[in-house]
Amino acid sequence: FDTRCKTLDRRIDVAQRVVEQRAAENQLLVAALAVAVAETNRDHLAQMRLALLSPTPETAPKAMAASVWDTKEQKGMLTVENLPPLPPERDYQLWLFDPKILSPISAGVFRTDERGKVSYQYKSSASLESVEKLAVSIERKGGVPLPQGKVVLVSN
Repeated sequence: FDTRCKTLDRRIDVAQRVVEQRAAENQLLVAALAVAVAETNRDHLAQMRLALLSPTPETAPKAMAASVWDTKEQKGMLTVENLPPLPPERDYQLWLFDPKILSPISAGVFRTDERGKVSYQYKSSASLESVEKLAVSIERKGGVPLPQGKVVLVSN
């Protein structure tokens, strides 16, 4: 009986050391993961572009918009207020400007509600390295390959 107790005690000691070692390894992994997540988030935030869009002269003077563009995900969100609703044969079209691409890139068409508001999730029709400027124009329903209509909002 005494021998069995000593053997059992040794096994318990070994098991406790293994548990302690695994706990220490787990703490190191948790710390490394926290650093990795922080780095990823910092890099991700560094690749986001925030822009305010203002009305162009002689357009909707109370209109305003803000956009967030995520270069890594190649998508964004545009929030607009006080931009008048359009007739059925017209749409607003969002344009993205990458300095390495000569022409503006369409990010699709949208319509405002009756109060002139919209939150519009968009994707670029081409892969962009950076978005330096954004603009919104009035185009024919369904949009156009290049801007043709009146520009109503533009970023700084």
